[in-house]
Amino acid sequence: ESLARAIALDAVDHRPHGARGELLGRLEQWGEALEAYDAAIARAPEVGALHLGRGVALARLGRRQDAVVALRRTQSLGLRDPALDALLGELSAR
Repeated sequence: ESLARAIALDAVDHRPHGARGELLGRLEQWGEALEAYDAAIARAPEVGALHLGRGVALARLGRRQDAVVALRRTQSLGLRDPALDALLGELSAR
């Protein structure tokens, strides 16, 4: 409810959408999480963490190739994380 209110108050801020994506991911609602990350990325395409969340959601939905693209975008934006590298390696090996 609070996130919906925050989204309604500021249509250009990516943060409520990103937070919604993270929350939905923790609840394993990957389709809805992907939608939230896409909305956040539309507002702030330069934020690597949003692409990381998108990549994880895509991977959990079984969309391996799309996940690899999103995770590589994360890296191109300068985000470095061993878990990111491990997931990307795992998806690339399949």
